[in-house]
Amino acid sequence: MNRDSLWLVVVTILCAFPVVSAFGSMNGTLIRGVNLGGWLVLEPWIKPSLFEQFPEHLNVGDEYNFCLQLGREAAERQLKHHWDTWVREEEIMELASYGITHLRIPVGYWIVDRLPDEPWADGGMYYLLRLLGWAHKYGLKCVLDLHCAPGSQNGFDNGGVRGEIHWADQGVDGTYPNMDRTVRVLVKLLKAVKESPHANVVVGIELVNEPFITIPIPLVMKFYRDAYKAIRQVAPHITIIMSDGFRFEEMARAIAAEKFTNVLIDTHIYQVFDEYRLRMTWDQHIHQTCHINKPQLKHSPVPALVGEWSLAITDCAQWLNGYGTGARFEGQFGGVPYLGSCAGRAHVWSGFYDDKYKAFLRRYALAQMEAYESGVGWFFWTFKAERAPDWNYLLGVRQGWIPANFTHPPRGC
Repeated sequence: MNRDSLWLVVVTILCAFPVVSAFGSMNGTLIRGVNLGGWLVLEPWIKPSLFEQFPEHLNVGDEYNFCLQLGREAAERQLKHHWDTWVREEEIMELASYGITHLRIPVGYWIVDRLPDEPWADGGMYYLLRLLGWAHKYGLKCVLDLHCAPGSQNGFDNGGVRGEIHWADQGVDGTYPNMDRTVRVLVKLLKAVKESPHANVVVGIELVNEPFITIPIPLVMKFYRDAYKAIRQVAPHITIIMSDGFRFEEMARAIAAEKFTNVLIDTHIYQVFDEYRLRMTWDQHIHQTCHINKPQLKHSPVPALVGEWSLAITDCAQWLNGYGTGARFEGQFGGVPYLGSCAGRAHVWSGFYDDKYKAFLRRYALAQMEAYESGVGWFFWTFKAERAPDWNYLLGVRQGWIPANFTHPPRGC
């Protein structure tokens, strides 16, 4: 047999077997998940103890300034301890035992693309890959969520740098360098994870978390098209998730108009960040969930995922609105008048979480689960928090106000 004939035989054999992507897909899957918040991306309100080491006048309220103040060596030492201990294998096992199916993993761009002049700590990839192994061991699937993009896409502490938004800045040549870098980051992230023996647990990737409402939809859509095209070259079958950027209906129509396949739109539903919702009664919170959110998700032109939700009905969690800031509920933020006291809301043992309130929280959890499963499912924010019980999934299940292990769809509406 000559060389050309042998090559033809090899090609014929290879073509007889389908090419399998290293990554899975979320197609047709009901998602009941939690976010691993405050882990690979710091948020002061989730783990305040990390930020209490700094004098208040330094205003260290995000991961960028955390690393800048400590210096890279000290920051890496502290963060490696945090990465090693904040998410533990026994907690992943516990979440799986409660019927959780998916983990959403917020990461910062620096996990694969830190520049020499940037202060970010290095080493997070080891812990991310370790987590994938735990997910495989306990039968969970994972979604990678680019929570922090170069330049900050929203100016929140959860975007890595609190303050100004420079992700969508246009360069002198008419390009958008931070958006273009973000596309490269996404490809780098997938290639890095692809080397893991457990890469098949990764079934989705979110292109960017919560791009702010001030960034025009056409510009966000340009980024989405560029990122979609690049990702399909390295992960043809992975589900691609696109944030609604706080504009669900408009963004859903824009995404639906494209020729995308295997995409979801991600919306985050909280009822605490404006005066109107803070004034709601318990029954009104349920009504909002069942009669406004549920139909919106059900009739979305793009399959809809609720990537973040909680049981909070106030913004009383310490530093929820940013390091050093108070709560709207107590009239300390956002120009909202005093509506009530936050006393006792951060501690289950305070007596505030009495049986009546816990019963409401369970009803509220069931209503949200039912409503959000009219889309493709949900991720609770977050799996745990130091001083915010109504944002703490593990605590809620242990205390009984978050139901678990459904043998049937949740019924709360």
